Amino acid sequence: MKTPCLTISTTIMTTKNETLNLFDSHRRTT
Repeated sequence: MKTPCLTISTTIMTTKNETLNLFDSHRRTT
């Protein structure tokens, strides 16, 4: 039961990082 939770957490973290990177790129461009 722990493994699925970990996987979900990792996925969420990755998504958050990607979103942050996108925002960062947008800020630099502007």
